[in-house]
Amino acid sequence: MTLITHHDSPQTARTDSPANSSIAWLRELARLKPAPWTWGQTLRGAFSVGLVLTFGSLTNSLTESIFLAIGIICACAGEPVGSYKAKARRIVVTLLIASIGAFAGHLDAFPWVVVVGAMTALGFLATIVSSYGAVYSIGTMQAMVIAAVSIGLPEVRPDWHLSAMFLTGGALYLTALGVEAALLRRYPERHAVSDLMTALAGLAATRAAKAHLGITLETTEIATARAQVTERMSALYAFMLDIRSHFVGRSYQANALAFILQRADAVFAIIMSETDAAVLDAAAKRLTDGAAAELKGAAAPAASGAANVGNLLQAVENLIAASTGSVDATVQPSAPPVKGHRDASGWFSITFGRLTPGRDTVVSAARTGLCMGLAYAIHWVYPLDHWYWVPLTVTLVMKPDLGPIFVRAVLRSIGTILGAGIGAVGLLILPKGPALLIAIILLTGLLPWAQRRSYAVLALVVTPLILILEDVVIAGSNTVYFGWERIVATIAGSAIVLVFGYFVWPREQASQLNGTFQAARLATADYLKSTLSADTNAVSTQRRLAYAQLSDMRRRLQMSLAEPPPACYEAAAWFPLVASAERVCDMVTTFSASTEPVTTADAQAISQLATRVAGTPSAASPGNAAPTAGSSPDVKPTPDQDVATLIDGIGNELAYITRLQKTESVPIIPGPALH
Repeated sequence: MTLITHHDSPQTARTDSPANSSIAWLRELARLKPAPWTWGQTLRGAFSVGLVLTFGSLTNSLTESIFLAIGIICACAGEPVGSYKAKARRIVVTLLIASIGAFAGHLDAFPWVVVVGAMTALGFLATIVSSYGAVYSIGTMQAMVIAAVSIGLPEVRPDWHLSAMFLTGGALYLTALGVEAALLRRYPERHAVSDLMTALAGLAATRAAKAHLGITLETTEIATARAQVTERMSALYAFMLDIRSHFVGRSYQANALAFILQRADAVFAIIMSETDAAVLDAAAKRLTDGAAAELKGAAAPAASGAANVGNLLQAVENLIAASTGSVDATVQPSAPPVKGHRDASGWFSITFGRLTPGRDTVVSAARTGLCMGLAYAIHWVYPLDHWYWVPLTVTLVMKPDLGPIFVRAVLRSIGTILGAGIGAVGLLILPKGPALLIAIILLTGLLPWAQRRSYAVLALVVTPLILILEDVVIAGSNTVYFGWERIVATIAGSAIVLVFGYFVWPREQASQLNGTFQAARLATADYLKSTLSADTNAVSTQRRLAYAQLSDMRRRLQMSLAEPPPACYEAAAWFPLVASAERVCDMVTTFSASTEPVTTADAQAISQLATRVAGTPSAASPGNAAPTAGSSPDVKPTPDQDVATLIDGIGNELAYITRLQKTESVPIIPGPALH
């Protein structure tokens, strides 16, 4: 086996002139993410909103129906990915948290300074709660939005009425979800498996295309295809864990998914080590056929006898058989831990430790609380009626898990300006009545796609939706001018966020990237050590963790490219290091596919190499330097060519990383103490 690596130039991720820098920055800012249509979510949201609005129109209770529609829209926008049970459970929790925001309207009875102080504290607390999980993040964000509306619109009282309508709308959406679950019980599971097989097919096809051209270097196309596999593998793994979490004992569905994951991981490892273009082409075709069959819930067409040869093709056939239920897809789960006696103080200590926020979370909460207090304080000087759009904007922009704050503020401002224009035109040409209700239904259907596409696209859809909803509720025809107020409020809220939530705080991107990269190196080192074990499950788990860490860092760097200088330049400087770390991970994957036994001397050399990969302080000592083939005085030249190639290849990459850290604007990582 021959491993040839290609070192990305540190300058490839940079720009050559200020003009080119500006163009690249704007390009990253305007980048749109791929967003496939989720038809179930789209149709459920549009149908449910259409049902309540039609009922309200026929019964002259359109105002109450609008509040029902708001609950439906929030449930639709907050729907997670996963099984139907997981979706329903998380939607319920989200709606219950969000409904609490309606009672913030009682604060209007106090002096405004009390309102400002209370919402500052609630903004701080909401950010802390958001750190406990995605469901709490969405719920607290929606609660803060409803709180702003409840305080800003006194006519919405009584507060329990708004909360009841909100929850009732969410219950209607859950009913539609239950109907879909009864008709398509295993669709989310089949979709997740099909997506993984499609990603594996894409990786095999990409490597086959390069092999046909005689290219053995890792290319951007191969790295992108590999990242797709990593993402789909993590999604299916999370799906499996979610299912298993509902069962104390054995779950056939979760065990079947675990079995599929094992087979898929084996296919991934062999694809990364395979060099025969014909075999890779055949594997890509079989995986594509299997993915299509899985999505339809049918058995994959039988493979021709000639194609069913070789390690890769046999692994692909095993995966297809497992996914279509052609084999006994059962994996014995590990025995649950024995629950011993635990006193109250021990339980409290563990629970308190889990709920105690870290420093980064507290700093983020302080930023949110400060911006929220300023947003409500602006009511003292804001001349327009819809002042509450300012704290509403701050809430949406400061949401901690939607990407960089600067990018969200800019994209939300751009999307709001364009959306306000669309909403104003719509209110001018569409008379009150069925036409506006149809517009609400269509915009609701666009929400699931828009929130995955771009934050600007989301604001572009949400802004006219809010304007039309208010036009339906508020009597009169002057609501067309609300678009201008919406634009002014959005710019004001974004300005508060940019100044007091971004620019005035010290930049910590370098230390965060250091910590993330160090975590990736440690995960890769653990992955390398796991190859010495005969436990294939352990190797598979460590492989997933290592690639997931690198994928997370690459995603963070990609988002940081849209930040203003110098943050974007710092992020660009890290790309060559991440690419080198991914090549190290690929070498370990190729080595893990080998079936040759490892000798004691080889195992010692690999362990020493793992110490260097981890980047620990002890790795720099002479006694722990990883040997290269034929050069170590302590370890004799290994007769195994695979191990020798692994040591030489990873050693070259680690030397390259060291040179980059010494010559580029990337800090040298001091060791695993970074958190």
